[in-house]
Amino acid sequence: MSILNTIGADLEQVKDMIVDYTSRDTSILSMINISKVAEASRHGYRIPFLIYRGGSYTKISLDEGTLPTGTGPLNNYMVAGYIPSAFAIKLTDEQIRLSESSEVNRYNVLSDIMANIMEEMIAHDNIHFLGNGNGWLTAVSSAKPSTTTLTFQTAGDNVGINWLRLGMAVDVWASDGTTIRIGGPYTITGLNWDSGIVTFNAAVTGLTSGDRLSVANVDEFGPSAPTTQSSTWPAFATAAGLTGDSWRHGVQYVNDADTSLYYLQKLKSAYPQLVPQKVNLDGYALSWEAIEVLKNKAIQARDDKILSGQMALMHLCQLDVLKESIVRIGRIDLNNNGGKMPDLPPQVDPMQVFNLVGMPAFASKLCDRSRVDFINPANWGRVQNGVPDYWRAPNVSGPVFMPVLGSGVYKTAWQAWVINTFDWVCHDPGASMYAYGAKVKAGYAPGSTWAP
Repeated sequence: MSILNTIGADLEQVKDMIVDYTSRDTSILSMINISKVAEASRHGYRIPFLIYRGGSYTKISLDEGTLPTGTGPLNNYMVAGYIPSAFAIKLTDEQIRLSESSEVNRYNVLSDIMANIMEEMIAHDNIHFLGNGNGWLTAVSSAKPSTTTLTFQTAGDNVGINWLRLGMAVDVWASDGTTIRIGGPYTITGLNWDSGIVTFNAAVTGLTSGDRLSVANVDEFGPSAPTTQSSTWPAFATAAGLTGDSWRHGVQYVNDADTSLYYLQKLKSAYPQLVPQKVNLDGYALSWEAIEVLKNKAIQARDDKILSGQMALMHLCQLDVLKESIVRIGRIDLNNNGGKMPDLPPQVDPMQVFNLVGMPAFASKLCDRSRVDFINPANWGRVQNGVPDYWRAPNVSGPVFMPVLGSGVYKTAWQAWVINTFDWVCHDPGASMYAYGAKVKAGYAPGSTWAP
């Protein structure tokens, strides 16, 4: 008699809890306390700034000499705006019903979604906080293994797939950044961190090597292609929303010393007070000395108060470089250590704040591998048109899930949207600073091998 004759009575064993394989990095915004939240209208958020206080200091004669003509203060202002967005969830009726009972399913779909929806949205915001306002999530791809995959291993690409997540909706664009592939947004169903290969849920029409990814629907109501640092952001060009730039303005919008570009409608070459300080490491390893130079350049441009409140963001690979530099200068006396080999590298966890030349710093897997960005949270604010909340009828407290309507009929599925209408703003970009062009430690780039 075969086992197959009695296997129908066997009990199936299922782990008592579902194993969580998701990746959700919310470290950056959790470490930064945004100083100000401004509720803004379509007229935006005005930021006045003082260029100088004036005053004419001259030599005079006390023997019936003339007194000089004085000068007064000069100020100007910038304008920030907000960008509307929605975080969308859809569940079928069967998904909800079959997961309600722990006797039927180990994973209660609805309970888990409701408990984590805000944290999931914040994980996306952590990525966008590092961006520069154009909405790009990747550089150009290096290969197209199939009609549903792209590889991101281009030399010098130090973001790679750091800004992508499983389940993320993205648009696919040609390498010129002006042609969007039809059929999107596409959902990311696979991320290979070793090879840099991204897999989509469907074949992408016209997909080719060199294509790149952006925030989904980033061209909604314009600009028609991913754009940032324009002279017109924020502009009332359309009833649909503020235009000029494409997406939210994060760290790399602020930490950009290119004086040919604009910061909140101000040409930086005309307002050098808006230009952050920088150090180009030019392919050399990050060092404590380089950070000291950066600090001193910032003091030279302002005064020593500019360092108060500064904190550094960097990739995990640059934290490793700093650990190694400490080991190289350390002197260990094995005789005083009982003849035992000590654990040489400083033990700094990725989420642990550490001291970087007198300033707090922390590392995140989301950061550009070749940069160290300094920000002062006291200078940062959030411009919004209401707090994040579920989309629903006015003055109604629920339900937050609504039936799916398709082809004029209701479907057995439910959907919810969290509306999040805001942008970040740095009130004083000239008080920021960054180091770029740092050597990326071997083994960290996708597809690279370890070579000391």
